[in-house]
Amino acid sequence: MIRLPDWVKVGAPVRFRMTGRDDADCIITTITSAGRVTLCNGERFDPTHLTSGSDDAARYFEKRNRLSRVTKSVRKA
Repeated sequence: MIRLPDWVKVGAPVRFRMTGRDDADCIITTITSAGRVTLCNGERFDPTHLTSGSDDAARYFEKRNRLSRVTKSVRKA
């Protein structure tokens, strides 16, 4: 199983960011055994989207669409 940061738990409040839009408060609704995280707004993040960091608090999910130049990220609230 993938090791996710300590703050990644079902029901945990997170901050969802998207290029060109205001930040939104969300809640993690599901986490699969493969480490796929789904937010209350339906957005999904895979373990491959997890950034590296020196500790769990510094790690976050980020995915980029190079074609549309949109970046979406999820961080601990």
